[in-house]
Amino acid sequence: MQQKQHKRTFKFGAAAATVVMAAAMTVAVTLPNASAAPLAISTSGETYTPKTGTVNVGDTVTFSGISSHHTISTATPAGAAAIESGSASTLAYKVTAAGVYNYMCTDHDNMNGTFTAAAAAGGATPVTTTAPATDAAAPATDAAAPAAAAPAAGAAAPAAVTHKVATGPGNTFTPPTLAVKVGDSVNITGLSSHPTKSDVFPAGAAPIALSTSDITYKVTVPGKYTYLCVAHSGMKGSFTATGAAAAGPAAGPAAGPAAGPAAGGSQVSSIPVGGVQTGGGSTAAGVTNTGLMTLGFGLLMAAFVTTVATRRVARQK
Repeated sequence: MQQKQHKRTFKFGAAAATVVMAAAMTVAVTLPNASAAPLAISTSGETYTPKTGTVNVGDTVTFSGISSHHTISTATPAGAAAIESGSASTLAYKVTAAGVYNYMCTDHDNMNGTFTAAAAAGGATPVTTTAPATDAAAPATDAAAPAAAAPAAGAAAPAAVTHKVATGPGNTFTPPTLAVKVGDSVNITGLSSHPTKSDVFPAGAAPIALSTSDITYKVTVPGKYTYLCVAHSGMKGSFTATGAAAAGPAAGPAAGPAAGPAAGGSQVSSIPVGGVQTGGGSTAAGVTNTGLMTLGFGLLMAAFVTTVATRRVARQK
């Protein structure tokens, strides 16, 4: 009896161990996404405080104490609005795109800052973890663990950025230099009294055409670009682009144009007998059948007249 009781206890213990081990193999853990605190930026002297920060898409970044610090963005992610404070003392900027935002004071060349926006939180993210194997008396299985997912082919390239340049005090471009990537755009504003055009640009790149309106220039070739105001000597700016040149137009068709006339010949329009080609063209032989008939009739008439004249001369003799 005691032996049977031991057997029952052992079976119950083995079953319980199996259940516990199965439950421990996969544990669902819910980890909430971290949320960045709202970012409030103030000014102290000629410094933004803080100079860097992190926010989420959908957050609002507030600038204060900027009445004497005209604040603009110098680079924003694609699809994001520009930062522009005008003469206001405060600015509330709604973040709408993930990426890096750079901004500066147009009145003080060395006064700048940046913040980075992360994608909006999508709620709790379930994470599955696997417990390490134990020596519990459960039957071992040879089930293979699922293979790690391969990275998606052709990972998306970084989003293009629009870099902002304004005209600053003392006939200057602000910022005077930029580092950009091929595919980015450079937006130059405030040119109503500063007609601006390219000075030097890489081979294969299009020049910046002379303009007194805002310029948005798409960078397609790596290298250094310089531009200048033609009205104010020494007013220059530049940007340097890195990355591979943008793909050019698609290669021409593999085969040549559709087959034309036979080698060595020229294509001739089909013209009905006795017709005339329109559009200033000519027939293949240079004359039509009507022309040949007219020429032959003229020759016959000339021969007839010559014969008649010859006979008359002979009779008079």
